[in-house]
Amino acid sequence: MKAGVLDKEPLTLLASQAPERYNQLLRAVHEEILKQVEKQITLFYIDQCWTDHLEYISYIKEGIHLWEVAGKDPLVEFGKMIIKAFDDLLQRIHRSILAAFERVNITGSGIDPEREGLLGPTSTWTYLVNDSFFENPLRRTIIGSNAFGVGAALVILQYLPLLPFLIIGKFIRRLLKKKPHGLGD
Repeated sequence: MKAGVLDKEPLTLLASQAPERYNQLLRAVHEEILKQVEKQITLFYIDQCWTDHLEYISYIKEGIHLWEVAGKDPLVEFGKMIIKAFDDLLQRIHRSILAAFERVNITGSGIDPEREGLLGPTSTWTYLVNDSFFENPLRRTIIGSNAFGVGAALVILQYLPLLPFLIIGKFIRRLLKKKPHGLGD
């Protein structure tokens, strides 16, 4: 069986960031058990936080075209947002691992992932990929691919029924602005 990344490099987050709890547990359980617990917790939170991260990136992609409305370059704004999101991801993973390590019940046989709420998903999270997510859908509808004429016609047709009311309203305003003859002369 092939060794995974977490098997090649020893995990040291818990020993360095939560030394009191780590040393206390080291006196009660074997070091291999602690390594296994750290691996289980780490893998669970990497998976959970990565899934949340992908969902957030998808949310950003759905509305990225709105930055153009604000007069900004959507690609630049997207880059800024995903860099910040990735930095937050790494911090969230570390915080989650440490918080779980402090709260889980670790025995001589390790942890019970189900009881501790550390069971992974039973299915995979999938999503659709849209390669042109910086494109503004409204712009594409109105002016993209010879649709400008169609878009303009739709706008005109939408407001055409209101035209008689606009004309009548303008006529009534003119009548109200005129002073009646014989009053106040």
